[in-house]
Amino acid sequence: SWQLGNGEVNLPNPLVIAGRQMYDPRLLGSGGGGAVFALRPESSEGEVAVKVSWLRSTSSVESECRILRVMEENRVPGVEMCLAEERYPSDKR
Repeated sequence: SWQLGNGEVNLPNPLVIAGRQMYDPRLLGSGGGGAVFALRPESSEGEVAVKVSWLRSTSSVESECRILRVMEENRVPGVEMCLAEERYPSDKR
């Protein structure tokens, strides 16, 4: 669990998103909308970023994911992929 200036984040280890198991969450940064973590996927080398957003930022993050998917479909170089969207159930605010 991480106690951040903008709230608390609890991530299980492993974290399962869209059927993918990811391990060893490491905080990359946080702000008013939530926090970003690096995790190690079970089936590949390297890390993936997981954005945990607060309830009030949900629509903004969903919009960001839609835009990233359109950019991927249009083969825009150098853009990260949005692999999945899931609700963060632990936001008590």
